[in-house]
Amino acid sequence: MARPRGQALLAISVDDRDRVVLNASPDLRQPIEQTPPLQPPDGLRTHIAVVGLTGGDVDGLLTLRERQPFTLLAAPRVHAVLDANLMFEVLGRPIISRRALPIA
Repeated sequence: MARPRGQALLAISVDDRDRVVLNASPDLRQPIEQTPPLQPPDGLRTHIAVVGLTGGDVDGLLTLRERQPFTLLAAPRVHAVLDANLMFEVLGRPIISRRALPIA
């Protein structure tokens, strides 16, 4: 029997502590739970420091609503989607740095 597959996710770390995660699909919680380096060492907060969105798949961001600071990198149109939907205010706008990725 084949195991269900999740959507594309890439996590990178240069210091073995903080992580950069590319993409935030709706199933983001699953790879966090199945990958020890992504799991919260204190049981409360992940060490995801940056989330980079390569497309408009933003639902997984709601997994990170733990009131932890991180930087969100995305195209201006993706930031506009987040701004237009009050549901994403649970992310804690004052503690999340939103930066626009230049579009080439």
